[in-house]
Amino acid sequence: MFVDKENWKKGNYGAASGNTILGLVGIFSPKTFKKFTKLGKTKKLHFPNTPVGRAAEAADKAKKAAEKGDLDAAAKYADKAQKAADEAADKARKGQKKACKNIAMPQTRVPFADFSRVGAGAGATTSAVYHGSPSLAGALRAGTSSCGPDDDDVKASREAQQKALDARADVLREAMKRAKQDGAKQFDPQALERLLKRAEDSPDSGKNGISKKDAADAIEEVTTMLRQKNIDGKSRGSLTGKTLDSKQGTELAEKLAEVKAVRRAAESEAAEGTKVYASIGTEGGRAKVDLGQGDVLDVSGIPDADVAYRGRDGMDHLVEVKNTGGGTTKFEIHQQIERLGRWQRERPPGAPARAARYEIDSQNGWEKIFLDFQPKKMSAAQKRAGAEPPRVEGSPASKMADEGVGARVAGQDLSARQLREMDQAWRGKSRAERDAAIGSGKMKTPAAALEYLGVS
Repeated sequence: MFVDKENWKKGNYGAASGNTILGLVGIFSPKTFKKFTKLGKTKKLHFPNTPVGRAAEAADKAKKAAEKGDLDAAAKYADKAQKAADEAADKARKGQKKACKNIAMPQTRVPFADFSRVGAGAGATTSAVYHGSPSLAGALRAGTSSCGPDDDDVKASREAQQKALDARADVLREAMKRAKQDGAKQFDPQALERLLKRAEDSPDSGKNGISKKDAADAIEEVTTMLRQKNIDGKSRGSLTGKTLDSKQGTELAEKLAEVKAVRRAAESEAAEGTKVYASIGTEGGRAKVDLGQGDVLDVSGIPDADVAYRGRDGMDHLVEVKNTGGGTTKFEIHQQIERLGRWQRERPPGAPARAARYEIDSQNGWEKIFLDFQPKKMSAAQKRAGAEPPRVEGSPASKMADEGVGARVAGQDLSARQLREMDQAWRGKSRAERDAAIGSGKMKTPAAALEYLGVS
């Protein structure tokens, strides 16, 4: 029995009421309920038909396939492990609704006490509730919700993601061994192990950490790129090393954008029998590179080009890559746009036509290409001296248009003409109109922006 009859008979009505309520609430609280169910749930975490079980099984198969040198099979099993991890994460998110519990006791369920006055003022029957347990009084007045993902679901999600990460890493380790044999040597194999140590289950958003999911996705992209033989070996090795050595989440995203850009060029845009290059230019002593079949690609005048290739259209392409639109607003970018425009125009007689573009990997915040360039960063000494920071007129979009340089945003190509007309239309809007357009989704994608701004 949960009714405190002893205190009631003695005339201690407040204590009897409070103890009765506390006893009932304790029985029906989420923590108490979990004690009865936790053991059963824990035992079920690794059953074969659970996401964790499927992730573990697939990861084990990926490891064995990689050890046998079957990278195609290993990659396939690693994909299955990640799919299972995604299912576990989705289950944890959906479980949040299930975890919400209401702690509010109906008036008619507790005998020997008059709860009609709860919340109405002081009285003998409510004194114990208010003075002994204020939080419980609040629960009785309005109900208390305790909402959050189920602990076991969170644990399962993390374990499944760890299995998927391990599987991705096993495939990349074997791919690295193969790459060393065909000329992609510009990386430290230990960079992968360092990335695995840096990866966290749930990075603090304020510390710019790398999640295990992001690490797994990055490793998969690097593995695919590293195995593409029509990408120059030195370029593959260099990109692999730079990406795996990323210390923060934003740095990883930036390097990964380059990996994806060079991979896409190799898969669907480069001319048959030619090589795709990454990170070439005068700074690294690679201003002229062999495309294959005796053809040479000359990037003289460009200190560092992210991607360079001869396209199936017969043109030589030079690509600068940014993860987000905000990256194009830095002061020094206007100089690189000028160099790209000059390279595009000043081709030697008889050389293939040239096309330069800025490629923005994510459409999130891409519309920042219409913002003004940021002023040049000043040193501490310059700031103390009161020097004015150098500025440049216009936006990245207008500068690209002036130089005849196009853009590609999340796969959508925008010509120099379109960039100019979009920039002019955008600048003709008031601040309120711009804010409303962004808030309503009219600038969410380049296609939506073209329609909103009336540009064809």
